[in-house]
Amino acid sequence: MLGAILVDVGDAPPLSTFLFWIILLATVELLPMSLAQGSAEVTMGFPLHLALALLFPPWVGMVISGIAAMDVREFRRELPLHQIAFNRSQTMISVGLPSTVF
Repeated sequence: MLGAILVDVGDAPPLSTFLFWIILLATVELLPMSLAQGSAEVTMGFPLHLALALLFPPWVGMVISGIAAMDVREFRRELPLHQIAFNRSQTMISVGLPSTVF
């Protein structure tokens, strides 16, 4: 049943919409903010992921979040490939599943 919901394609937004959201989300994800005394870093990507889940069909939000989910540690080669793939797939699922509910 979940597969049938995710496959319900709907209309694809224009390429400019895809590029706008990918650039916006990638920029926000690549600018982490440090918490108290540098103990941890967070990004402000959650509101944008939520907007993707509310505005677009599940597959569109999943594609945009999968492409734009970047981490600074990826560019520094600090993460192995399997961890990068896991992080992106987790982000895609966290956008796609709520989108099916909304």
